[in-house]
Amino acid sequence: MGTAPSTTVVLQPRPWVPLGVLLLAVAPLGLLPIWRGFLWLAALLGLFGIFLLVQAATLRLEFDSEALLVKRNASLIRR
Repeated sequence: MGTAPSTTVVLQPRPWVPLGVLLLAVAPLGLLPIWRGFLWLAALLGLFGIFLLVQAATLRLEFDSEALLVKRNASLIRR
């Protein structure tokens, strides 16, 4: 009785959510004369969008037959 062959599924990075957050951050800049008080919110959303974009570029999620593997570049950081 042998063991089943292990299959690994790797989730591909999708930058659409971080780019959408960055688009939401840029949108209030067109209304700058009207909504000057919301400039801090646009800056906060922009920083969060950049953070998400970096994470989407560096993290990889792999589903093994036994565990979820979280890798940053090539090194395993969680199992």
